[in-house]
Amino acid sequence: MTTNSRGPKLPLSTQFELAYAASSVNNYRRVKAILEPYGYPTSTADQKEFLVKSLTFTADQLLEYSQEHLDLCKQLFTDSGDKRSSPNTFMSMNKNGQYIVGLYDKGMQDTQTFDTLAEAITDYVLFSLGLQRLK
Repeated sequence: MTTNSRGPKLPLSTQFELAYAASSVNNYRRVKAILEPYGYPTSTADQKEFLVKSLTFTADQLLEYSQEHLDLCKQLFTDSGDKRSSPNTFMSMNKNGQYIVGLYDKGMQDTQTFDTLAEAITDYVLFSLGLQRLK
Protein backbone atom coordinates (compact mmCIF):
# COMPACT_ATOMS: atom_id res chain seq x y z
CA MET A 1 0.00 0.00 0.00
CA THR A 2 2.44 2.63 -1.16
CA THR A 3 1.55 6.19 -1.99
CA ASN A 4 3.41 9.07 -3.58
CA SER A 5 2.86 12.82 -3.56
CA ARG A 6 0.22 12.37 -6.22
CA GLY A 7 -1.65 9.51 -4.59
CA PRO A 8 -1.44 5.76 -4.17
CA LYS A 9 0.72 3.79 -6.61
CA LEU A 10 -1.76 1.47 -8.25
CA PRO A 11 -1.19 -1.07 -11.03
CA LEU A 12 -2.53 0.12 -14.39
CA SER A 13 -5.22 -2.56 -14.42
CA THR A 14 -6.50 -1.29 -11.05
CA GLN A 15 -6.39 2.30 -12.29
CA PHE A 16 -8.52 1.38 -15.31
CA GLU A 17 -11.02 -0.44 -13.10
CA LEU A 18 -11.09 2.56 -10.79
CA ALA A 19 -11.63 5.05 -13.63
CA TYR A 20 -14.48 3.00 -15.08
CA ALA A 21 -16.08 2.56 -11.65
CA ALA A 22 -15.78 6.27 -10.87
CA SER A 23 -17.47 7.14 -14.18
CA SER A 24 -20.43 4.86 -13.49
CA VAL A 25 -23.30 5.94 -11.28
CA ASN A 26 -23.61 2.35 -10.09
CA ASN A 27 -20.09 1.63 -8.78
CA TYR A 28 -19.32 4.11 -5.99
CA ARG A 29 -18.81 1.21 -3.59
CA ARG A 30 -16.10 -0.23 -5.88
CA VAL A 31 -14.21 3.09 -5.89
CA LYS A 32 -14.35 3.21 -2.12
CA ALA A 33 -13.26 -0.45 -1.79
CA ILE A 34 -10.22 0.10 -4.03
CA LEU A 35 -9.07 3.34 -2.43
CA GLU A 36 -10.02 2.87 1.23
CA PRO A 37 -6.76 1.05 2.13
CA TYR A 38 -4.86 4.08 0.82
CA GLY A 39 -6.61 6.64 3.01
CA TYR A 40 -9.57 7.53 0.80
CA PRO A 41 -11.05 10.67 2.39
CA THR A 42 -14.48 10.57 3.96
CA SER A 43 -15.21 14.12 2.79
CA THR A 44 -16.85 14.05 -0.63
CA ALA A 45 -15.18 17.38 -1.39
CA ASP A 46 -11.76 15.67 -1.25
CA GLN A 47 -12.66 12.33 -2.84
CA LYS A 48 -12.49 13.32 -6.52
CA GLU A 49 -9.10 15.01 -6.06
CA PHE A 50 -7.76 11.91 -4.29
CA LEU A 51 -9.18 9.69 -7.03
CA VAL A 52 -7.68 11.72 -9.87
CA LYS A 53 -4.29 11.83 -8.14
CA SER A 54 -4.39 8.03 -8.10
CA LEU A 55 -4.54 7.84 -11.91
CA THR A 56 -1.32 7.96 -13.91
CA PHE A 57 -2.41 6.34 -17.18
CA THR A 58 -2.41 8.17 -20.50
CA ALA A 59 -5.41 8.63 -22.76
CA ASP A 60 -3.81 6.21 -25.25
CA GLN A 61 -3.43 3.54 -22.55
CA LEU A 62 -7.06 3.97 -21.53
CA LEU A 63 -8.16 3.76 -25.17
CA GLU A 64 -6.22 0.54 -25.64
CA TYR A 65 -7.84 -0.87 -22.48
CA SER A 66 -11.27 0.16 -23.75
CA GLN A 67 -10.64 -1.51 -27.11
CA GLU A 68 -9.67 -4.73 -25.33
CA HIS A 69 -12.67 -4.66 -22.95
CA LEU A 70 -15.71 -3.91 -25.10
CA ASP A 71 -17.96 -5.79 -22.67
CA LEU A 72 -17.07 -3.21 -19.99
CA CYS A 73 -17.61 -0.42 -22.51
CA LYS A 74 -21.10 -1.68 -23.25
CA GLN A 75 -21.90 -1.85 -19.54
CA LEU A 76 -20.63 1.68 -18.91
CA PHE A 77 -22.58 2.96 -21.92
CA THR A 78 -25.73 1.45 -20.39
CA ASP A 79 -24.89 2.84 -16.94
CA SER A 80 -24.34 6.33 -18.35
CA GLY A 81 -28.06 6.59 -19.06
CA ASP A 82 -28.80 6.32 -15.34
CA LYS A 83 -27.41 9.76 -14.50
CA ARG A 84 -30.25 11.99 -13.37
CA SER A 85 -28.54 15.13 -12.11
CA SER A 86 -27.37 18.24 -13.87
CA PRO A 87 -24.72 19.28 -14.68
CA ASN A 88 -23.29 15.89 -15.56
CA THR A 89 -21.46 14.14 -18.35
CA PHE A 90 -23.53 12.08 -20.75
CA MET A 91 -23.14 9.64 -23.60
CA SER A 92 -25.66 8.78 -26.27
CA MET A 93 -25.92 7.53 -29.83
CA ASN A 94 -27.14 9.67 -32.72
CA LYS A 95 -29.30 8.54 -35.65
CA ASN A 96 -26.14 7.82 -37.70
CA GLY A 97 -24.89 5.30 -35.15
CA GLN A 98 -22.18 7.60 -33.84
CA TYR A 99 -21.56 8.12 -30.14
CA ILE A 100 -21.94 11.57 -28.60
CA VAL A 101 -20.13 12.50 -25.40
CA GLY A 102 -20.65 15.80 -23.64
CA LEU A 103 -21.93 17.71 -20.67
CA TYR A 104 -25.61 18.14 -19.93
CA ASP A 105 -26.47 21.35 -18.10
CA LYS A 106 -29.81 22.72 -19.24
CA GLY A 107 -28.92 21.38 -22.68
CA MET A 108 -26.05 19.55 -24.33
CA GLN A 109 -22.67 21.29 -24.18
CA ASP A 110 -19.06 20.50 -25.12
CA THR A 111 -20.17 17.57 -27.30
CA GLN A 112 -17.82 15.43 -29.33
CA THR A 113 -18.76 12.64 -31.73
CA PHE A 114 -17.00 9.28 -32.06
CA ASP A 115 -17.34 6.42 -34.51
CA THR A 116 -16.40 3.65 -32.08
CA LEU A 117 -17.68 2.73 -28.64
CA ALA A 118 -14.12 2.37 -27.30
CA GLU A 119 -13.25 5.95 -28.30
CA ALA A 120 -16.50 7.29 -26.86
CA ILE A 121 -16.05 5.44 -23.57
CA THR A 122 -12.46 6.62 -23.27
CA ASP A 123 -13.50 10.24 -23.81
CA TYR A 124 -16.47 9.82 -21.45
CA VAL A 125 -14.26 8.45 -18.65
CA LEU A 126 -11.65 11.18 -19.13
CA PHE A 127 -14.27 13.93 -19.28
CA SER A 128 -16.17 12.54 -16.27
CA LEU A 129 -12.96 12.64 -14.23
CA GLY A 130 -12.02 16.15 -15.38
CA LEU A 131 -9.02 14.91 -17.37
CA GLN A 132 -7.84 15.94 -20.85
CA ARG A 133 -10.31 14.64 -23.45
CA LEU A 134 -9.40 12.66 -26.60
CA LYS A 135 -9.98 15.38 -29.18
